[in-house]
Amino acid sequence: MAATLDSNPSPKSGCVKEHPVRVINTNGKLHSLNRPVVLQVKNEGGTYFAENDFLEICGYGDTASEALDDAIKDIAYYYEYYGNLNENEVTGHGVTIRNRFLDL
Repeated sequence: MAATLDSNPSPKSGCVKEHPVRVINTNGKLHSLNRPVVLQVKNEGGTYFAENDFLEICGYGDTASEALDDAIKDIAYYYEYYGNLNENEVTGHGVTIRNRFLDL
């Protein structure tokens, strides 16, 4: 799923731009999220990062769009991964992260 930023320019070094993700694609199936996952996009030293601290997701790339694509792929992967695990298959901090993804 290609990410696109609106018409605003990519963030300059040190600046942060927020990008809400409302739909993810897992194996060709679109999932509308209950609430948007906000990714914070920033440029540090020429590398772009798209992060969501709550889900502990971080994507990166040479452009803001690449970083968003990377982070969105991670969100989709873990959404499906944790959705396929039973409660007794996760321990420790994994329980917290699983619950966060299940609430999406």
